[in-house]
Amino acid sequence: MAITVTQYPDSIFSATPVYVPAYNPQVFSAISNQYASANFKYTVLVTDVITSQTITLQIPARPVDHRMTFDASFISKNLITHYLPINTYGFQKATGIRKIRVNIGETYGSTPTYYAGTDFDYYIWNGVVDFLTYPVFDKDNYLYNASVTSPPNRVELSACLDDVTYPDRSNYIYWLTYGAGDLLKLKIVTQKSDGSSTISYIANPYQSSTTYTDKYLCIDVGYKGLANISSGDVTGTYPIVSALTTSYQVYEELSSAPDPPTRLIQSFTVGCEGVFDVYTVHFLAKNGQFETIHFPKNSNETVNATREEYGQTPFTMDSGSYFYSRSSSADRVLTSSSVTKLNLRTDWIDAERVSLYREVLDSPLCYLDTGSTLDYAAIIPIPTSYTVNKSFNKKMFQLQMEFKYAHSSYRQSAW
Repeated sequence: MAITVTQYPDSIFSATPVYVPAYNPQVFSAISNQYASANFKYTVLVTDVITSQTITLQIPARPVDHRMTFDASFISKNLITHYLPINTYGFQKATGIRKIRVNIGETYGSTPTYYAGTDFDYYIWNGVVDFLTYPVFDKDNYLYNASVTSPPNRVELSACLDDVTYPDRSNYIYWLTYGAGDLLKLKIVTQKSDGSSTISYIANPYQSSTTYTDKYLCIDVGYKGLANISSGDVTGTYPIVSALTTSYQVYEELSSAPDPPTRLIQSFTVGCEGVFDVYTVHFLAKNGQFETIHFPKNSNETVNATREEYGQTPFTMDSGSYFYSRSSSADRVLTSSSVTKLNLRTDWIDAERVSLYREVLDSPLCYLDTGSTLDYAAIIPIPTSYTVNKSFNKKMFQLQMEFKYAHSSYRQSAW
């Protein structure tokens, strides 16, 4: 037997480690010198390394060139989950990562016999890349890898645009890290209304690990996240933020030397309690992380009712009399339910945010952040179109979006 694998993810996307977005193709191609043998079939084993679950596929050779092609994404993407640390603080391990093992062997002979091939391992995470971008996909745009030094490959999955955060609201940062020593700690520098400043540190408890399930990380760095983080997770000033905090910066501290260098990741201004309620929406973005939109301006809430009705005779028989009264009903409600809709408005936003927020339009998961005492409510965006405004078209731009809660509220039966 002899199987030659001519295409696999790391043959396309450069060297180890191989990271591929789960919702894009993961194509393998192979050819055997036994394709003319009796009962020949390529035998492909796809294994989820975490659970050891294996799916076996018998694939006939292509009639023209006798090759085999196979896209593992239709299996692997069904193993993926999405993770949002709802009212959970400090560094957390996101669950949206798996290790996939593909073995392309063959089965042939008058008494069919299986011959194993070589294992090919690669990692997938809960991301997707646009159709036009995927042919030039580069994992280094997504993977934080401190071992790459020229240039340094220290990147976040999150956009990390400078933002406004609000009391009792969250903002998140996600990293797809790789090796030991990646992302040692965060340094939070705050500014207060009295002119003073403070410095706090949040160490990454998983930085020394090389286990891939420990390396997909996220943390709430919004006002809520820093106000509620445990004191055991913080060195330096605690609590990190207070009622006097007006702004703060999130840095990465790169070493434990006497004067360690830092890298600015994101800056936040603390928003004041305004006239209107602040609605905060967290949505699943294409990179696999949850991005945040705050809607602090005038917003409306509407309730739409849905009823199913049927007709009935209003007459009743009583002591030989067949009649109806003023309270009799000729139409009756079989079922009744309602759905609440939210019409939300942002503050003025720039072109970068317009580009980022377009992802909420077709995001499959959106949540309404209602503070630290309640789980987030699932919501669904209603619009089916989105105007991508450019700064040369409009200098000032405000986003207005409509959402509905991802549930219906039912009423009693009418009998």
